[in-house]
Amino acid sequence: MPVIIDIGAHDGSCLAVPSAQQNQDNLVYAIEPIPELANSIRRHHLPNLFVFNLAIGEVEGMTEFNVNQDDQTSSLLPADPQGKWISYADRLKTVKSIQVQVKRLDSFITENNITDIDLLKIDAQGFDLQVLKSAGELIHSVRRIKVEVQLSPLYCGSADKPTVVEYLESRGFSLVYSQAQTDGLEENLEFTRVNRYSKVQSEAKAFSVTVPHVGQISMPHQDLVGRLLEKFIFEGSEQAFFWLYLRPGDTFFDCGSHAGLFSCIAAKRMENEGRIVGFDPNPECIELYQSNLQRLGCENFLAINVGLSNIESDSAQLRLGKEGMSAFSSFVEDAQSSTELGENVITVRQTTLDKTISELEIDRVELAKLDVEGWEANVLRGASQAIGEQKFPVWMIEFTEKNAQAAGTSTCELADLIENYGYTLCQFDATTLRLTPEKRKSQYPYTNLFAVLDIDSVNRRLQSSTEDMKWIARSIVHKWDVSVKADAYDNMLPHFEIQEVNCRLRLENMDKLSGLLAESEARVAESEARVVESEARAARLKAANNLLMKRAENTSLKPFLRALKSSSLGQFAKKIYKGLRGL
Repeated sequence: MPVIIDIGAHDGSCLAVPSAQQNQDNLVYAIEPIPELANSIRRHHLPNLFVFNLAIGEVEGMTEFNVNQDDQTSSLLPADPQGKWISYADRLKTVKSIQVQVKRLDSFITENNITDIDLLKIDAQGFDLQVLKSAGELIHSVRRIKVEVQLSPLYCGSADKPTVVEYLESRGFSLVYSQAQTDGLEENLEFTRVNRYSKVQSEAKAFSVTVPHVGQISMPHQDLVGRLLEKFIFEGSEQAFFWLYLRPGDTFFDCGSHAGLFSCIAAKRMENEGRIVGFDPNPECIELYQSNLQRLGCENFLAINVGLSNIESDSAQLRLGKEGMSAFSSFVEDAQSSTELGENVITVRQTTLDKTISELEIDRVELAKLDVEGWEANVLRGASQAIGEQKFPVWMIEFTEKNAQAAGTSTCELADLIENYGYTLCQFDATTLRLTPEKRKSQYPYTNLFAVLDIDSVNRRLQSSTEDMKWIARSIVHKWDVSVKADAYDNMLPHFEIQEVNCRLRLENMDKLSGLLAESEARVAESEARVVESEARAARLKAANNLLMKRAENTSLKPFLRALKSSSLGQFAKKIYKGLRGL
């Protein structure tokens, strides 16, 4: 069950009460030092809401608490309004002091048998750093922290924003969101746990890659996308489209931003004019996203550590990718559905684009990139109102059949949904630098398609891009094309080497067979020579015999031959003679 701790809950209306009312599975602990306010929370009689009338600090015991004219400004620290705070002096006057019990946060967690905390919200009016320090090592059991800080000094002994940020970052947290309030004098900061242990023990690793016409950006350790970027074989034509289509002053939404490749391209192209909003539920990725945009000197971006969907949730389960596969983190439930997903699951917040675009008061998003590992259909459904109002004229959407099926849908269903919203699906022709209508396929193993409301308008914008941008686009496409072919050749080399080995073996076998054949031919020739020799000998013997017989007929050997003929030896000789005569 999700656990929420609200320190400085006031009357509970901001967090404690709605969290308990909206989800009965939430266990909410409201901590408020002013008794009257604590009792007002109790009067809601919610079974999953537990109220504690005490303060949180580093030193336990009873201490004096300052109740101010505006009880929301009450604090353990005395207020000293100076500068811009002077206009708030009346509201900050202390009207009474009360004795309150102070308990350390780690003691509170232990006494209430709390193991993991999904959200820790702190609004302690200048005492926030002391509250954080009182958690001790149990700070690592917290997944997400919301804390208020003053940008201009107000309370005596309070910590400033850099001190709070440095403290939490040193303990494995990353600042993912900030929101100004009180005329810019205060900020609400949101942190997400990146490492369960302090950074001095487990420093997040990253490596840098160079993106043409952008510069260096950092990627997660051993990241697949980073390795593809190193070889320049990652979505080159899509990068070219961004350089041609975007203009200074545009608004770009990066939905599934990862480390921010396309946001960095947008930042360079838009020249700090316009707005860039990046969404990613993975804390490690959103931290790199912020770092990369800041390194480029981009000032017009907003990084939101949140997952996009068709519903609102504070307890969505994000399954992280294996090492090197952070880009594949997904909301799919089955880890076996993808070889890229690991076993680690973290709890994250989900929101919809309809709500975000309303809160940010954005009328039009010139270009939105959507790459959320099979969750694309849900994100689009969560933007249905804005889509109906034509606030999203152009999308670049990833279609990957395996991811879609893992999420219980298909790329065919995704294409149907997009077309039902009134979009035309297109491919970007990297030769003509234009969009062309996509001929629908039964499924898409992996590709990026563009969904546009008006293809002619998009193509006119692409063609009206400056010659400098067209040169950049063509150079990217050329480099990408050459690199893809080179990589394909490199991948074929092992096959060629195997073929070469096989050829050598075949040649060796042919040489052996040729040797055996030569030996056989030599033996045949030798046999033929022997036959010829035998035939010649037989011919000579026959000739000699004929000559002998002729001589015998003409000499006195006739009596001898007649005697020989009558004997058994003579009979044998007669047979020989007849045989020779037959020859």
